[in-house]
Amino acid sequence: MQLYSRVGSLLNSKDRVIVAIDGKCASGKSTLANKLKEKYNGTVFHMDDYFLPFERKTLDRMSEPGGNVDYERIYEEVFLKLAADIIEFRRFDCRDGVYYKDSRRMNKLIIIEGAYSMRPEFRKFYDLSIFIDIDDKLQIERIKKRNGEHMLSKFINEWIPLENKYFTELNIKEECEIVLGE
Repeated sequence: MQLYSRVGSLLNSKDRVIVAIDGKCASGKSTLANKLKEKYNGTVFHMDDYFLPFERKTLDRMSEPGGNVDYERIYEEVFLKLAADIIEFRRFDCRDGVYYKDSRRMNKLIIIEGAYSMRPEFRKFYDLSIFIDIDDKLQIERIKKRNGEHMLSKFINEWIPLENKYFTELNIKEECEIVLGE
């Protein structure tokens, strides 16, 4: 209820409200973003659409906390255009390794959802930041159910350690105004 009260209050006091939803994979970030979108007619951008293409995954880049996301592209395509009525951008599909053109109507509530949404260079844009935590065992169960056994090892050995490095080194959970879960 604290979350909905805070979002409602912001929407009553501002022309446009920008919300970040960061947190562990399989914690419910997309689910919460969709609930907020439905309740307040929001616009959602997914950080999953901004993963770094394989050819840009250098050792230097991957050693950065949160370096596996194309933060330069989302900054230019979304953050610098938050005042627009409609924006065009490119979604990256990491399974196919291709970009797809897309556009979004920029409603009063804009939600940037996904791990890496609270990178330091993005924080100045947000009116509200949310972190969703999840128990490690439940996280693994949800990943297995959502992505299948064949993808679980990729999460355990690669993606979860990258997220944890980002969360720890950049104090993501502590930087968020609202923490849900755990």
